[in-house]
Amino acid sequence: MGALEERCVQNVKRQDYVDDEPYRNTINDQMQRDSAPGVITEQKYSEVGNEKAVQQARDRYIQENNKRPRTPHELATDHWHRMIVATKCRKPMPRVIPVSNNTSKRYEPYATILHRCGEDTGCCGSTASVCTVKRYEVVMVYVFSYDFNYRKEIEALPMQNHTECHCVNRGSLLMHDSMPRGKRSGQHHQAQQWQQRQLLQQQSQQQLPPSTIAHWRRSDILAKLQLQKQQNLMENMLSCHCPQHFNVFEEDVERHAHLPRPHSVFTRKCRCDCLLNNVMCQRFKTGEEAISLEDRKCILEHNCKPPVCLYGDFNSKLGKCPGSTIASSSSSSSSSSSSSSSSLQRLEVALN
Repeated sequence: MGALEERCVQNVKRQDYVDDEPYRNTINDQMQRDSAPGVITEQKYSEVGNEKAVQQARDRYIQENNKRPRTPHELATDHWHRMIVATKCRKPMPRVIPVSNNTSKRYEPYATILHRCGEDTGCCGSTASVCTVKRYEVVMVYVFSYDFNYRKEIEALPMQNHTECHCVNRGSLLMHDSMPRGKRSGQHHQAQQWQQRQLLQQQSQQQLPPSTIAHWRRSDILAKLQLQKQQNLMENMLSCHCPQHFNVFEEDVERHAHLPRPHSVFTRKCRCDCLLNNVMCQRFKTGEEAISLEDRKCILEHNCKPPVCLYGDFNSKLGKCPGSTIASSSSSSSSSSSSSSSSLQRLEVALN
């Protein structure tokens, strides 16, 4: 094909395929002139082109969605879901606990933070159950102590720190037995020996003549009194249960019976008190700590004896001993003295 023919073909193509979309081409040309190619693609990639950008875009969407006012139903549902997990009786909650109730010393710091289980720290499935401590540890709290002469010392005070809570049925709390098993078994064995001796004595009296029986009357009376004493001792000690950390102390109380002198009847009683070196028991005795629900139930059912308190009688409803009133009286006296001093200052200013 010659050069003339090629020119004719090109002219025909130009006439047959004219620009049928001049407006579109004009817009494209205008966009290419206004912005550089690839700007929109670069913007999309910067916003949602990687994992971090996608997460940030999602967070922005959630924040914008949370800005709208929530309905009361949504607020109540959200609160319900959060409280199901947060108020479960499982983990103890931190509480401010005084380090000591000893009024003869001043402690710094006055209180510390320990974990506690209770009705104000966790919820159970029903009102018939209560949240109480399941496991605890004894921690040493080091504080500064000052006596009346302002002598400074460092003391290590053992305190309870609850580590695990659980729900316990109020009506089926197990009774805590604080008396050692060996002590009870030894007294029971001793009472059995007295009963066996009494039985052998009765059998031997049936085979002896009347003169010998009359000669043994006095010893028989003494043996009966001694046996009654041992039986009373066993009954009192078997019924003497103390709360945890308290020890059983025996007391001999002489009760004169209607018998000729020098006969008298001794009854042995017991009390629940603290040993001098038992610092944890002293905290219960001075009203700094409350006893457990198991011990409280045992006392209310008269299966355990209430402990001896330092500042009054044991409060069965609160489950603890009363605290000292010296600190409160001293604070009230200090406040009254401060008010009187301020009134004297005002009087002096008025006179001047």
